[in-house]
Amino acid sequence: TNPATQTGPFAGTVAWHSVRGAFMVNSTLFTLHADGTLVRRSFDGTTFGPGTATYTYANNIIADAPNMTGIFFDPETSRIYYTLSTSGTTLYYRSFLPESGVISALRGTLTGGAVTSLNPARVRGMFLADGQIWFGDSSSHDLLKIGFSGGTPTGSASTADTTADWTAGRAMFLTSLAPVNVAPTASFTATCSGATCDFDAEASTDPDGLIANYEWDFGDGQIGLGSGVSHTYAVSGNYTVTLTVADADLATGSTQRLVSVTVDGMPPPPPPPPPAGPGYSPLGAPSRILDTRPGGETVDSLYAATGIRPQGSTLELPTAGRAGVPADATSVVLNVTATEEVGPGFITVYPCGATQPTASNLNYVAGKNIPNLVIAKIGTGGAVCLFNSEATHLIVDVSGSYADATALVPLAAPARLLDTRADGSTIDGTFVAGGMRPTGGTLQLAIGGRANIPTTASAVVLNVTVDQPIADGFITVYPSDAGRPNASNLNYVTGQTVPNAVIARLGPGGTVCLFNSGGTHLVVDVAAYVIGTPPPSTGAACPPDPI
Repeated sequence: TNPATQTGPFAGTVAWHSVRGAFMVNSTLFTLHADGTLVRRSFDGTTFGPGTATYTYANNIIADAPNMTGIFFDPETSRIYYTLSTSGTTLYYRSFLPESGVISALRGTLTGGAVTSLNPARVRGMFLADGQIWFGDSSSHDLLKIGFSGGTPTGSASTADTTADWTAGRAMFLTSLAPVNVAPTASFTATCSGATCDFDAEASTDPDGLIANYEWDFGDGQIGLGSGVSHTYAVSGNYTVTLTVADADLATGSTQRLVSVTVDGMPPPPPPPPPAGPGYSPLGAPSRILDTRPGGETVDSLYAATGIRPQGSTLELPTAGRAGVPADATSVVLNVTATEEVGPGFITVYPCGATQPTASNLNYVAGKNIPNLVIAKIGTGGAVCLFNSEATHLIVDVSGSYADATALVPLAAPARLLDTRADGSTIDGTFVAGGMRPTGGTLQLAIGGRANIPTTASAVVLNVTVDQPIADGFITVYPSDAGRPNASNLNYVTGQTVPNAVIARLGPGGTVCLFNSGGTHLVVDVAAYVIGTPPPSTGAACPPDPI
């Protein structure tokens, strides 16, 4: 780059009126003043640091300083070179130690040859760059340049720039502007087991330096520091974890990742929302419409603090016309939670006025808070019925409703499609009592054409339950014409009965695949179906493994 573009006036902390020469050594500016004082300070191209003076009375340069017209430093020879107004044919030099600021008392001279082309008598400021001396010419006021090698000028002077008066300043020196700092990039991995997650940010990078600080926001009001941290959550849920990294110049970069944790005895993360579409009306925010606990509250103070539900009881819960649910709604989206249970049991949600089905929406054990998403058809009186097999408190929140049967069609009651247990039963006697699913097993389950689900259905709303698992694992539900995705719909640990709502696209013939990573029994109930155009087939297929 032509040094002519690196210009600018500076003022403030330097007494420029007394400066007779200036030069840079790396990021340090040295100014030589008329009284022989050499001052050093930092300079990044825009900001001057405080100056430190070195007095040079002992080295005779005090006699040269008042008449100095230009000066530069050559790092190869460790010398300063300068011109004087009192000698028009000589280039002077002295050894110089930048670390200590010591200037040699011995002065050397260069004359003749290329020095003549330099013409020291006309120099008004100079600096060394790219193997050349750049200097202001007092005759033309232009910037000239001449070669410099081996401690001496070479060749002939030529014009470098004519766009400015290069002799108007008190001193001339070349500096590199501080490079623009590039912000670091944040990246991390998360590995969770139960309530504890380990986070590793070693993949974060800083292209022009090192990362100086790692700060974590775990999404639950807690923070952490360091490139590798571990955090234990107190409550089950989905948490957005934010990593912010900073470099030495305080430039920052951030990234986020969603983690799901399940704390023993606490509700698991909420299931995915139901499919939107024509006829679906989400509420502005979920509203509580049932809380049987002492001190429980609801959006309209109805069905609040009514007491624990006794064993084998059924509660009629009005939903249509409450909490913003339209009076003509045909089905509702609920989050049903069992809490303070007396013993193990299950919840079945179905339209009031219909026969209670042999299906469950929620399974629970004593002392654990267990929620699940339920899409329930509304029955007589605008109500849904909740049956609990063992005494428990119940909490119900509503988040939306359907009124258009063409969008999502709830069944008259949930229907069981799969039960691998020895005493299991299904609505049509198929896919029953097939035995525990083996580790790493994949089951192809027929759905279309069963339980009044048409073969034209494109998706279904299922309640998938693992029971009596013999190992920790997960369940993945996916269409039978697609490869198994790297995702899970349900996570479980040994001995735990866990349900979850799943919205699954159907493959050819109305089938889905269920993969289980750990050995377990499986129970599947269907609550609703969607009529629509499914995505194109990928040609993949899960191993047909009916039972």
